[in-house]
Amino acid sequence: MKIVHTCNRYYPYFGGLETHVQHISEKMVQLGHDVSVYSADPSGVLPPSEILNGVKVRRFKCFAPQDSYFFSTYLYKSLKTADCDLIHGHDLNGFPLLAGALAKGARRYFASLHVGAFSSYFRNLARIPYDRLVMHRFLGRASKIICVSEYEKRLYQSILSLPQSQFIVIPNGYDLPLNVPKNVLKNGRSILSVGRLEKAKGFHYLLKSFAKVGCRPEFNDVTLTLVGKGPYETQLRRLISELGLNGTVKIKQNVPREELLNLYAQCDLFVLLSNYESQGLAVWDAFALRKPTITSTSAVLGEYAKQGYSLGVELPPNTDDLAAKIEKILRNPQQYTPRPFKMPSWTEVTKRIIALYNETLSQ
Repeated sequence: MKIVHTCNRYYPYFGGLETHVQHISEKMVQLGHDVSVYSADPSGVLPPSEILNGVKVRRFKCFAPQDSYFFSTYLYKSLKTADCDLIHGHDLNGFPLLAGALAKGARRYFASLHVGAFSSYFRNLARIPYDRLVMHRFLGRASKIICVSEYEKRLYQSILSLPQSQFIVIPNGYDLPLNVPKNVLKNGRSILSVGRLEKAKGFHYLLKSFAKVGCRPEFNDVTLTLVGKGPYETQLRRLISELGLNGTVKIKQNVPREELLNLYAQCDLFVLLSNYESQGLAVWDAFALRKPTITSTSAVLGEYAKQGYSLGVELPPNTDDLAAKIEKILRNPQQYTPRPFKMPSWTEVTKRIIALYNETLSQ
């Protein structure tokens, strides 16, 4: 089968969507399929064409205001003439998904929403009419709309006003490498938070609460690491300086997967205070390594809190209350170790998507 995935950004960009598209593309190649990824390239410096682990990657110049919609006429024109059996568009927030619907012609078209937290002015301005009007029209062309959780499915069935039969839930996959260290040498205690540096991810709440924790002598060995890139970085660095946290807080970027998992293995607490996650792969890493976790009670993160996998906090959090929760876990992290969390492998997820393709193409 000849398959084209189209998305906002592809590896080496880092994020939940990039991880998803990379994993299923490479697994599809391993299963014997001819797979291409058509991606926008906001940096303009990556190779326009290369093969990565068997996946044919094509990158196109784009206009991406505040890293929001990734407009690219080059990508759209190339999709129209792409030699493939189907087009699979990814990310409701980006033009490549819409371009796939516009360019599909007689070919089958599939869409994966990947709706994560967002704070861009442009997205907030356009979100409701974009979803209800534009995406209702063009996602109506999709053979199937794939959601990663029941929460996302219920939400976007309502917003898009499309038939229930058009939606299907196929979660993200997860493969924990066998060589992740279980016993790590540590110098003090650490807190970790991972995600795109956007206001909607709630890093500013964590910093303000962490400043209160750091004031107590019993927690003067605790450090905080934020891993990610994004438009809110400047504001976060300014806040770190204002709170006097330059010596105890680090922001790391472009962290290789192995090093990232080492950071998870070393941490005593993982925190994610996003106002929206459709599934939350960053939290899955913490669950897989049985790390005490604090999340917001918003969207699917709230479901994890209800099920007892994380300690939930309402948004916007009271910084004193959040600081108290952090201190409680740091005093006795073993008491808050989550029970095992069942996650499908990327191979299982990819096989389900391929089965969906085959079923649809045979109709």
